[in-house]
Amino acid sequence: MLFRIGMNMVTLQKLSLPDRTFNSIEGVYYRINDKVRVYHDKGVFYFKENGFAIFDTYMNAFSVTTWKYYANLQKVYLVIRGKGQFLLRLVHIRHGWQHRYLFEHEVELDGAREFKVEIPEFENLGKGILFPLIIALSKGGEIYDISYVTDIEPPNKVKLGIVITHFNRQKNVKRAIERLRSNILNRDDLDIDLIIVDNSKNLCVENSDRIKVIPNYNLGGSGGFMKGFLYLEENNYTHALFIDDDALTENEVIIRTYRIFQYTQQKKLAIAGALHTEATPGIIYEKGAMFEGICKPLKRNLNIEHLSGVLEADREEVKIDYGGWWFFAFRLSDVKYLAFPYFVRGDDILFSIVNKFKIHCPIGVYALGEDFGSKESPLHVYLDIRYHIINSILKGDISLHKIIAVLGYLFLKRLLSYRYESCQAFILAIEHVLKGPEFFEQNVDISKIREIINSFVKEEKASHIDLMDYEFDIANEHENKIRRLFRMLTLNGFLLPEFMLKNKMVYQEKTFSANLSRIFRYKKVLYYNVLDETGYILTHDKKKILELLVNFGRSLFKLVIKYPRLKQEYNKKLAYLTSREFWKNVFRKYH
Repeated sequence: MLFRIGMNMVTLQKLSLPDRTFNSIEGVYYRINDKVRVYHDKGVFYFKENGFAIFDTYMNAFSVTTWKYYANLQKVYLVIRGKGQFLLRLVHIRHGWQHRYLFEHEVELDGAREFKVEIPEFENLGKGILFPLIIALSKGGEIYDISYVTDIEPPNKVKLGIVITHFNRQKNVKRAIERLRSNILNRDDLDIDLIIVDNSKNLCVENSDRIKVIPNYNLGGSGGFMKGFLYLEENNYTHALFIDDDALTENEVIIRTYRIFQYTQQKKLAIAGALHTEATPGIIYEKGAMFEGICKPLKRNLNIEHLSGVLEADREEVKIDYGGWWFFAFRLSDVKYLAFPYFVRGDDILFSIVNKFKIHCPIGVYALGEDFGSKESPLHVYLDIRYHIINSILKGDISLHKIIAVLGYLFLKRLLSYRYESCQAFILAIEHVLKGPEFFEQNVDISKIREIINSFVKEEKASHIDLMDYEFDIANEHENKIRRLFRMLTLNGFLLPEFMLKNKMVYQEKTFSANLSRIFRYKKVLYYNVLDETGYILTHDKKKILELLVNFGRSLFKLVIKYPRLKQEYNKKLAYLTSREFWKNVFRKYH
């Protein structure tokens, strides 16, 4: 049936195409044969006869899981706009099941009016995805848009505030502003505003009806997002969407999130975007996560360029503990506890856990960001270890034995990677946690902590490196069982005498720790960040290893002795340190 979409129709999801300003991959958006050409900037598919396009993809499949089970919709229409004669099939498929055709129609599109068809038996469909398969029957054809709409009026009033915490990333934030202005902030059917908390106080952007810039003292992501949260509460917003200033996302992703909140009847629902790295956008880095004393990202390394990956991404098999603040949306009235004053790292984890959100990560809702491993530094190690201990204490179901085991694992990985300054920061983090919650109350601004860490960091400072200036080995990936056992028995070479070590340098791509098999018996390691061509060289030092092991053991012993008291103190102080009163006092002090 051809028609024009009326005012009573709400568009839930539109066709999304690769954005030339992103590092996008076509297989995440559509699949075509050699008789179809796609012009992304025009948003047009050009078909020759027998050309076909399939939309069983991460960005353009329609998730029954999301829209029926989370958004509570019972009636949805498929709408296609284009020109030419086509065979249209609508397919339903779910993980582990065979696909099923819901209908097959020959349609003639005239370029002006849309073809609309109600999705059959939508209210009875099981979880999984829907997608159209379009085959050109005429010698030439064009498809301009594919969308899913409903004539059900949204039951929820949503006023969404997008909060971006900015610190010296002017180019990223200005690019985000331009994207939002083009198709979100200028629309009357979307009650969405942009709030930028400017922690570096150097963003030259004028306020407008839909854009608010709030200068703020640099209290990290914790302080920036809480400044934005309080602004939203004071100005009668209903929902918040937190986005990091180094994260990129599409307008369509934000609109889908907004529509879900307009329809959902789920209590305490939060929408978490998956994280993909800019280097590998077709691979999921994290799609929700669990926290069990250590972070366990879900769907890590899942390839979403293939249908099997899309179905696995849509499948939910475990309860999600938290969503990262690269893209995290929620209802303001569901928040009892604000962020713990970590500055950065771990605040998003505890925020989700203590507020007991029901977190959903829809397919097609994501952000592009940097690999966390490439950012690692002694300061980041310090911040990571603090939250690992405190979040484990406050989550309540993680034993002291598990905490000690996690700390031991994380410490040894860095120690045996020759990252001795990171290990020093690691020990400092434990010592600061031992001081109790008052330490965090007094050090919301971490400038003094930064000075301490900077005073001993000499070698783990990244600088530009030209690989052509260095001679190094690239170690073999293969390792047999005997070599692995020998490595473990010698603590990756620590117990070996100096003459058994190779007086050579080995290459390692910079991440959280080295591949211990590859650096085994090498005296030097060249760590290199391929994204910005920086790095540093670290050297095996038995004296430092022994000294750090002793200091680490001493700090762990104190943690074990003081743990009962620390657990009581942190739980007692949680309500205050995450209260609106606490953060308002902080912002009065730091302005």
